[in-house]
Amino acid sequence: RMASFFNTNQPWKQLVDLKNVSLQEFKEKEVITLNSRISVQPFGVKHRAEISDAFGFHIRGPNKSLVFIPDVDVWEASSTDIAFDADYALLDGTFFSEDELPAIRVTDIPHPPIKNVLGLFNEILNNRKKDAKVHFIHFNHTNPLLQADATERDLVRKYGCFVAEE
Repeated sequence: RMASFFNTNQPWKQLVDLKNVSLQEFKEKEVITLNSRISVQPFGVKHRAEISDAFGFHIRGPNKSLVFIPDVDVWEASSTDIAFDADYALLDGTFFSEDELPAIRVTDIPHPPIKNVLGLFNEILNNRKKDAKVHFIHFNHTNPLLQADATERDLVRKYGCFVAEE
């Protein structure tokens, strides 16, 4: 759906027409071979479907694998199974808790707060043979994890997860 959106809406249509961007369409779960060592497999995730589909990506190399899920509404079994079977997982960490935006309910902005999923993630990590390294990414400017000395970072580490750094 995103290709159709780009092809029919300005200013994106102009970028496509002028060949400033080249759209590469893919199908869910279809493995895309980038070269002899690296492949990417897109998979659907639940996140704001009003404009386009949302995807995570399972990237595989010769020795390690990584799952990239920058945006998600809710953690479902299918997404967590894929994420925690990888060596590394870069996961949506938009909000740490529900009280970051006092004027807006975080539940109205669909991103599961890190604080609410740490226990689930820790339980999954403890039951897996593979030692997935979970790194939270995609932080809202209100997320206290952006501060190097935030006490919330200690809680993330306590549950065996990490805060991605630039």
